[in-house]
Amino acid sequence: MAIALSGSALLTTTTATAQDGLLEEIIVTAQKREQSIQDVGITITAFSGAQIKELGFEDSFDIARMTPGVHISGNNGGQKTLFTIRGVTQNDFNDQTEAPVAVYVDESYVAFGQGQVFGLFDLDRVEILKGPQGTLFGRNATGGLVHYVSRRPTREAEGFADFTYGSYNQIRFEGAVGGPLSDTVSGRMSVLYSYYDEVLDNDYPERFVTLDGNPLEYGGEDTFNDDTLGLRGQLLFEPNDDVDVLLIGSFARTREGTSPFLELPTVPIFDAAGNHVGTIVAGPNETREAIAPDGTPIDHPLSFDADLLRPPGGNLYGPSCTPQDYEDLECGMDFAFEDLNSTDTWGVQGKLTWQLSDSTTLTAISDYKSFEKFQGLPADGGPASTINVLFEAEADTFTQEVRLNGEFDRTRWVAGAYYLNIDLETGVSITADPQDLFLPLAGVPWEDTALTQLETDSWSLFGQLEYDLSDSLTLIGGLRLIRENKDFVGEETFFLSTDPLTLETHTPLFSPQPQRAHTQNKNLWSGKLQLDWQPTDNLLVFAGINRGVKAGGFNAPFTFGAGFPPENIPYNEEILLAYEAGFKWDGLFGGTTRLNGSAYYYDYEDYQGFFFSQITGWVQNVDAEYHGVEVELFSSPTPNLSLMFNFSWIDAEIYDVQIGPGIFVDSEPSFTPEIQLAGLIRYDWPQTVFGGQVYAQASFNYADEFWDNIRNFDASLMPDYFIGNLRLGWSSADDHWDVAAFVNNINDERYFTIGYDLSNATGANSLVPGKPRWFGINVRYNYF
Repeated sequence: MAIALSGSALLTTTTATAQDGLLEEIIVTAQKREQSIQDVGITITAFSGAQIKELGFEDSFDIARMTPGVHISGNNGGQKTLFTIRGVTQNDFNDQTEAPVAVYVDESYVAFGQGQVFGLFDLDRVEILKGPQGTLFGRNATGGLVHYVSRRPTREAEGFADFTYGSYNQIRFEGAVGGPLSDTVSGRMSVLYSYYDEVLDNDYPERFVTLDGNPLEYGGEDTFNDDTLGLRGQLLFEPNDDVDVLLIGSFARTREGTSPFLELPTVPIFDAAGNHVGTIVAGPNETREAIAPDGTPIDHPLSFDADLLRPPGGNLYGPSCTPQDYEDLECGMDFAFEDLNSTDTWGVQGKLTWQLSDSTTLTAISDYKSFEKFQGLPADGGPASTINVLFEAEADTFTQEVRLNGEFDRTRWVAGAYYLNIDLETGVSITADPQDLFLPLAGVPWEDTALTQLETDSWSLFGQLEYDLSDSLTLIGGLRLIRENKDFVGEETFFLSTDPLTLETHTPLFSPQPQRAHTQNKNLWSGKLQLDWQPTDNLLVFAGINRGVKAGGFNAPFTFGAGFPPENIPYNEEILLAYEAGFKWDGLFGGTTRLNGSAYYYDYEDYQGFFFSQITGWVQNVDAEYHGVEVELFSSPTPNLSLMFNFSWIDAEIYDVQIGPGIFVDSEPSFTPEIQLAGLIRYDWPQTVFGGQVYAQASFNYADEFWDNIRNFDASLMPDYFIGNLRLGWSSADDHWDVAAFVNNINDERYFTIGYDLSNATGANSLVPGKPRWFGINVRYNYF
């Protein structure tokens, strides 16, 4: 599908009708060259920079809520958020795992999962490509990709300042200035500052539970906040009409409190062999620690007692969040600190574009990025002092792409080479301090730490050819050949804990997983074969098969001292055969309407499913089949009225999911609502008001219920949600000023985006809440 909207679609002025803007052509680079979005036989959604502003998208993952078939997954209390496209996802919290939905910024791959979370500012557009995209894009894009494109320096002086003040003392400033620096050089500087106070109230120590009966002397801060700064500088050199060189430097830093959680008391189900085979939500009067499949109370292995009882409606050890706490967005969390979590990113990029002839262009892109992060969160999200989790990672990535684009007679082609290097060091630790209820595991304050090093080198050659079989029929074929080398070193060690906020690597106690080295050297390939048929100027029909591949990897779990089978540390590449047919139809009902749609069938071999149990997780290869349909409709039935509606449906099944030795079930993928809906209606008053134009806009998005765990235990079913948004604004006739008031989540829906089943560790599930109702006012000034 394609949202073929330009910025004016949501910024209609007194000199342009809503109908003109809604159906205006938008240019994308989904096939490594500029094309109208309606001429590309790929299912694409695109948002312009103006639409990003008008729809209230502030973070990189906000685009998911208005994009059919796209949802979010993630971990770390929601502070590491990833995309799910058509049920293709990967929510492993270990940072050495790459996502199957690739994210690009200005044609450069973001290899580090945490690097996919950033504030949006000064963008030209964002493109969301669905289905395998490995032929032309260099990395792991079995599910699809998301490409953010910055606004480029211009030969005309221009700039803007955009200020928002909103709920929770939100202050958001976005600005840019650019223009010519000489006859051949242009520049642009962009900045973002985003801040809001804590959303989640913490009432600790009202319901505290510790080993010695005294509340902790630290922690207990409110959570769910933001403090982000982003900078981008660009220089564009144009020595002649044939050559240009673009240099980009960027920096971003985020400081946040401890990851936000709300705790849902749950009861694990164990079979006679002690396998965790299910989880149910604990009712307000629930007192069983754990149950057998027939409901009989049994001992929880981590209760450290034999009474088989928990406090009524609480977690395994004491009181917990209540339904009223969910409504009020408050709970008690012991491990909660202000500005504990941090991410820092910087990068440099150079892009050469050289018009070798009228029909051939050379493009070379070099990119280097550096990432650092530290995150800490409570395992349970409640007031009992159980265990906490710390994440620390550093990653350096370098990519180099060289490609040629050309055309002759009835043929268009692109060919190139790509190289990727990732140098990654990570540490993940679960900790127990002197007052921790889990102290009996080792007898002293301890940290169970998994340390990993991963070096990745990937080389590939790629090409795609489009040949016009006739004036209306085009054959497209593409191929990418990949050489993938990975060197991995991992270990798990219990250390003596001396600081609850530090990931310990000194004073080892014992090592359940001694250091082991693993290597993967693989030859991989992806390919594409498709037919595009254009029977009329305003209708494109396409059908094809796409083979996507995502390289294998390595598990690095912490195991509570139980160890992990060495043969399960490596896992294989996943292979997706995607069959898809679709259409893009313009000019309906007198040129007022556009309708796009597609249907697909996915045949998965060795899907890299993420399994989570007790307090750890790992990736395991399984097979799967997906079926789905997506539809998007855009219409301007009158010159001042704009309508948009999209719909997606998916039926997905993963086969032979193991929930215990010899116990296999079929399940649904995590973070994949069966039905998603989104829509928008906008009216621009034709009458002039204070020398400008008034507009009103309403939008909504709906997501069906979905699982947060591939095991599909009952308590892991996240409820559906509906979110509505309103915006009322005024734009000056000269387009210099825009003033708007907005309400997001106007119905104040309580919903959850991410969850983890910790019933086998703490007798509760952890849930990450979405943002509540949010009021604000936005003022923008454009200079040109």
